[in-house]
Amino acid sequence: MKKIQKLVIFLVLISFLTYCFNYGIYQKVSNGGQAYLGDNLRSIDYTGTVSLLWNYSTGDKIYSSAALGDLDNDTKLEVVIGSNDGYLYVINGENGSQLWNYSTGYEVRSSPSLADLNNDSKLDVVIVGSDIYALNGENGTLIWNYTGLGGHSSPTIGDVDDDSKPEVIFGSWNNEVYALNGENGSLLWHFSTNDDVESSPALGDINADGKIEVVIGSDDEYVYALHGENGTELWKYHPKADVVSSPAIADVDFDEKLEVVVGCDTHEIFALNGETGSEEMFFTLGLISSSPAIADVDGNGWIDMIMAAEHGKVASATGYDRPSPSHAKIIWEIDLGDEIFSSPSIGEVDGDSKLEIVIGSYDNRTYALNGEDGSIAWNYTTGGSVHSSPVLGDLDGDGMLEVVVGSFDKNIYVLNPSISGNEIAWQALSGGSSFKRCKFLKMTPSTNLIPGFPITFVLFGVIAITILVKKKRWLLNQ
Repeated sequence: MKKIQKLVIFLVLISFLTYCFNYGIYQKVSNGGQAYLGDNLRSIDYTGTVSLLWNYSTGDKIYSSAALGDLDNDTKLEVVIGSNDGYLYVINGENGSQLWNYSTGYEVRSSPSLADLNNDSKLDVVIVGSDIYALNGENGTLIWNYTGLGGHSSPTIGDVDDDSKPEVIFGSWNNEVYALNGENGSLLWHFSTNDDVESSPALGDINADGKIEVVIGSDDEYVYALHGENGTELWKYHPKADVVSSPAIADVDFDEKLEVVVGCDTHEIFALNGETGSEEMFFTLGLISSSPAIADVDGNGWIDMIMAAEHGKVASATGYDRPSPSHAKIIWEIDLGDEIFSSPSIGEVDGDSKLEIVIGSYDNRTYALNGEDGSIAWNYTTGGSVHSSPVLGDLDGDGMLEVVVGSFDKNIYVLNPSISGNEIAWQALSGGSSFKRCKFLKMTPSTNLIPGFPITFVLFGVIAITILVKKKRWLLNQ
């Protein structure tokens, strides 16, 4: 009998330790990894501060968002961004000195994309001005351009026709969506909408056919899903308002299928079935020009949809435990008090091992908001409105993230939080070579049969009780 008692005590102890390990020390985050949240960190008061690492002055307002990449193969990041003065700038990420610039002859409001277009193992730059330009990343020389298609849509780069080579996809002011050969700029296909295309494309296999689709909005009040190989229509959705917002692709209702998340001028954010385009759920926030971000910002194992509205509100919503099948559940909402056209990035930027949302506002500030409740972790004031979307990266090589953002005061700012982590859960409209506005998540949230007790505890308890019952029956039979 003593051996049985010892075994039961051992099983209970193991289950308790398992509980402590899984719930007291570590917490799941959206990328499937783990963030350390031990008691020594919980006791710290995180009153965030942020300082200026450097700034660089251009000749006009900055609407564009930066792309970050190692363009000169020195293992360090450069900042690539456009300005309304018509130039694209490439800046040394460490100290803010200019490497090169390129004149497009027209305002550059779109955001650049980076990729190796010609298979030389070096990053090239693609930007939309009056034309679309592909530039050598090392020195800014022209590789190719495609003429007469000006716009504010930011190009997305990916292999959409399965030829193991990159294509460049973007929208234009002549109502078209284009896919160009990345090597030489020749036309692969184009698709006609009925109005300007200011939205930027998202790429993903939304119907699980093993091929990449292109999803984009138009001012003709439709969201379009197109076959990547030839540009033919898979489906379209009519929200009955302009769609300037760029879609995001992720599994937001946890059915192991991808949805398309997009905002529009009806004040709603919609999650659409990736296979059919039918509406699965929505939530209401306000007039939308910003684009969604997708990540598990509150650390509960379920991914969230982060969106900002023009009137100044930022909200986090989820498809988990929603009040009705058609309504997403709003977790929190904060009003920053001024217009927001900036799109959020998500990363660890205040040193608490939890995710923050970083976004700009027309009150001249860039904000870092705590992912758990939307409270302000820190903010930084520039000399003008912040239309640009902040992007995150370690520019000074200290192992911690900095924030890069443009302002209407003509400056590019690199902000240096006093302490930050190195996790980036979602990058805004940066156009990085691996960024397609698509998040493939295999979420494995905890399955607790009793609140506060992990399933391992329950299983060990069942085993222990079974052993005791069998032992009691054996003794009675004796």
